[in-house]
Amino acid sequence: MTNNIELYSLCEHLILPLIGKCHIEYIPRGKELGISKGARTADVFARKVQMQEILTKQIANAIRSVSSA
Repeated sequence: MTNNIELYSLCEHLILPLIGKCHIEYIPRGKELGISKGARTADVFARKVQMQEILTKQIANAIRSVSSA
């Protein structure tokens, strides 16, 4: 479990800062994800201009695809 990952992005509709915290928890099935990998994954997707809902789906899908591979 990775807690309190700070995210900084821009909302694509309003072009306003999107600042928040991300908490990642998962049940490993196959490969395990290192603690720092969750923070790096969140940071990679947060660098793009996008909506919060899409950001959370992208992070979840990336972690799901790595842990189940």
